[in-house]
Amino acid sequence: MLLASLNPGAVAAGADIEDAVRIDGAVLSRSDLVGAATSVAERVGGANRVAILAAPTATTVLAVTGCLIAGVPFVPVPADVGVAERAHILTDSGAQAWLGEQPADLGGLPHIPVRLHARSWHRYPEPAPGPPRW
Repeated sequence: MLLASLNPGAVAAGADIEDAVRIDGAVLSRSDLVGAATSVAERVGGANRVAILAAPTATTVLAVTGCLIAGVPFVPVPADVGVAERAHILTDSGAQAWLGEQPADLGGLPHIPVRLHARSWHRYPEPAPGPPRW
């Protein structure tokens, strides 16, 4: 399994970890991480590629993990790049939307917020072996 430690079956069996992620003052249990990231996966499933503002926050962790669960490629965009460089990254990458933290300038892309308290227990199949689909 790609994210073996995030197996919903382990969480359902009671193998939770109360502080699986600690970042920027936020603490997420394994259950929190699985449920919230799977909720993100449901919202981005089918996207060709999304941009994620690379900021050290729980929202970023959930955005990245949600993309991994859904098998959606993501483009980490440094939070400190200028407008011109950000536009260049978005154009070259073919990102369809921003996921997670909202940058000051969306560059014409829609924004998909990440809800820290949303939960889903949908199960996704393991991505197919081989090269990425992008």
